[in-house]
Amino acid sequence: SKPPGLLVLPYFTPSGTPFFDTETKGAIFGLRLSTRRGEFIRALLEGVAFEMRLNLEILENSGYKINELRSVGGGAKSAIWTQLKAD
Repeated sequence: SKPPGLLVLPYFTPSGTPFFDTETKGAIFGLRLSTRRGEFIRALLEGVAFEMRLNLEILENSGYKINELRSVGGGAKSAIWTQLKAD
């Protein structure tokens, strides 16, 4: 299940693609004292996955056709992380 009302903008270091903004700041919206660790982690991963989606959309709008994406490295071992990126 998705974290209820929790949104993480994952810019805790300067933003890379697609914005390349060294002044960008991260933010956590909807955080409560009752927010569980798993809810926060999922919201963080969803924020990163959304950022990846923005990059894919820019590539597609630039004329690149994306037929397949592959997940590699340690994160590829996580079924949840892989599914979030696929969704």
